[in-house]
Amino acid sequence: MVSKSPFHLPNSLRMGLLIAALVGLLISALAWFQIERERRNDLEEMDRRAYVIAHQMVYPAQVALQLPDSEAATAFGSMLEGYRRLIGLAVYRTDGRLVAAGKGVADFTDLVQQAVGQTLAEAKDTVATRRTADAHIHLLVSVIRAPDGEPQGVLAVLHDLVSLDE
Repeated sequence: MVSKSPFHLPNSLRMGLLIAALVGLLISALAWFQIERERRNDLEEMDRRAYVIAHQMVYPAQVALQLPDSEAATAFGSMLEGYRRLIGLAVYRTDGRLVAAGKGVADFTDLVQQAVGQTLAEAKDTVATRRTADAHIHLLVSVIRAPDGEPQGVLAVLHDLVSLDE
């Protein structure tokens, strides 16, 4: 019996289309895995950058936290300001009060305040990524400790992750 289908394809062509579809799916899966691996590497690099910046700022933050709030804010000068991918830094006391912050951090004060509260409660560093209505940020909140090990305050480092989303 002859098929009445207007799209009759030879078996070899059907097999070729099946193989092409399977190869396309395989290549798509490999591309997705590669993109995810690159994204993970970029986030790890952002973690390393944030820790390096936090490490560089520990001593100035320790010195500034020994001063009254008004003097501490001026002691930092422009050290807390950000640049291209770094939004900025913020320093908090152990009671959660903001001592000083870069201008870019002002847009994220509620978000940073929550992370600071969590870090102070757990007494260990917190690393997170957060999405807001108009931004995607990487947030490191690190405990600043005195030489005797007691917490003196908290340092928050904010990076912009928009470049990773592109």
